[in-house]
Amino acid sequence: MGWSPMSGLGAAALCCLGLAIGTLACAEQIRDPRPSIVVLIADDHAAESLGAAGHPWLRTPNLDRLAREGASFTNAFVSTSLCAPARASFLTGQYVRRHGVIDNGTPLAEGAETFATLLTGAGYDSAYVGKWHIGGVRGRPVGFGHVASFAGQGRYRDCPIWIDGQLTPTSGHIDDVSTQLAIDFLQRPRDGPFLLVLGFKGAHAPREPPARFADLYRDAEIAWPANLRARPPYPRRQEHAALAQEVGVDVDGFVAPENWARGIDRVAFDVPEPQRARGRRRYYETLTGVDDNVGRLLDALDRLSLAEDTIVVYVSDNGAHLYAHGMADKRSAYEESMRVVTLVRYPNHVQPGTTIDELVLNVDLAPTLLDFAGLPRPATMQGESWRGLLEERAVEWRDAFVYEFYQGKHFRFVPSLIAIRTREAKWIDYLGRPSWVEFFDLVGDPGETVNLADEAARRDEIAMLQRRLAQLEAELGPRYQRAAGASSGTGESND
Repeated sequence: MGWSPMSGLGAAALCCLGLAIGTLACAEQIRDPRPSIVVLIADDHAAESLGAAGHPWLRTPNLDRLAREGASFTNAFVSTSLCAPARASFLTGQYVRRHGVIDNGTPLAEGAETFATLLTGAGYDSAYVGKWHIGGVRGRPVGFGHVASFAGQGRYRDCPIWIDGQLTPTSGHIDDVSTQLAIDFLQRPRDGPFLLVLGFKGAHAPREPPARFADLYRDAEIAWPANLRARPPYPRRQEHAALAQEVGVDVDGFVAPENWARGIDRVAFDVPEPQRARGRRRYYETLTGVDDNVGRLLDALDRLSLAEDTIVVYVSDNGAHLYAHGMADKRSAYEESMRVVTLVRYPNHVQPGTTIDELVLNVDLAPTLLDFAGLPRPATMQGESWRGLLEERAVEWRDAFVYEFYQGKHFRFVPSLIAIRTREAKWIDYLGRPSWVEFFDLVGDPGETVNLADEAARRDEIAMLQRRLAQLEAELGPRYQRAAGASSGTGESND
């Protein structure tokens, strides 16, 4: 396969690849009962950062269109809030404890079974375009017939892309370039269904929107979260670095003692408000760039008469605190970190404007796609298909789920943790740190501002949650254990 050079992005975006795709007109497809599939994966897209979710001024008209024409999941979560682990869970339908991608430097195991390997094996013409980020420079999208991706985080401007094994220079914003490559793939003649996964770099830090959206929200008023000062029991990034410096330990090797916060004025570690506001505006501008490219892709599906027979899924690999709990990161078991935007459109199968409030997870995506494609779910997959929910059938569904995060070599400020989240409550166990445990009443305290773990009146409820957690973990299998002497990461950015 070769993708043709792109046009309309200013300077020529790609050098000659030697293999042209020929005509850009989509050949009339032979009718196939199986749907084609487009999966769009954003980076750090917090669930509330969406016009359709009620954001007062953020412009996301194309994502709002997806919500309007399909289904919105109001309680969608990732089982681990970090780029590569979450992306591996999307692909494999497995928790981190099973697929083993603990951090951004760890690749998928050789021979891993994913929705891509299974759909490609079943005759789908498949392509992965854009940010992959599973395994750093060692990782390459596997299971896809065609690949146009970049190493690690890449960069927002003029990012070199590996196109079917050939390193190709590009010009322009990476999400614009990736989207054009995805559209080029859609335009290829084929006689069966296709699978296209497009990974956006936006809105990962350091945020850089396309030039057409720079300063779009310059005058927007930033509203700070009500739980800004409801800080976690562990040291945040700035606090972790300061504590490590005090004792003369490298920040990646420092382990905070359980009583680390004694005598520390935590307010002093807040990022100044002007800096926070600039960062938030750039975040929203970059997201609007992602939305614009979603619109380009949806328009291409319409133009090529592919929309009716194509499932379109929009997800994010994790949320973002955006200074909730005084943090700008993810990884934690707090709502802002683990809750993500999830939208699904499939004309004639999903009623427009459907809203689903069941607890759904990223591990459910792979079983869902296989279900719609008529393929069985492998026993290795731990998620459940959304098909019954999307078709508004009465189905039994989970009432709780496990969230897990395993501390890696880099960014050790977030400790390993296991949590259980039900519709009403959450229990967080920071492994080996009994005084840090947290229990939140999500009905009365959705912002998770008051830790009730020591409340005598809650003991029975907490004990019940702990028993339920043990039951769910027994079903999932043993927690991840790093092999003795194993190294995590590749030396590149692990954020």
